[in-house]
Amino acid sequence: VCISCTSSFRRRRDSAMREQYMFAVEGFMLIYSVSDRRSFDEMEGFFEQILRVKDRDHVPTVLVGNKADLSVVERQVSFEGALCFYFCID
Repeated sequence: VCISCTSSFRRRRDSAMREQYMFAVEGFMLIYSVSDRRSFDEMEGFFEQILRVKDRDHVPTVLVGNKADLSVVERQVSFEGALCFYFCID
């Protein structure tokens, strides 16, 4: 198993390079921060881009909520909201 990690953190200008990586790999791990709603909202766009680049209806994908140990008060993304999104893309 070969794993390659690349960050898309606020790098809109690197879209062409990101698409090259997307084309070359077989599965994806989408990571967002539960304390940053914007990072979660970006996941849908990334997933749609993956499907477009791969030209498929389904691509193996794992959705990961980072900072899951935060209290409910500190969260901007609920577990239920993330679960709903995941089952919509799966």
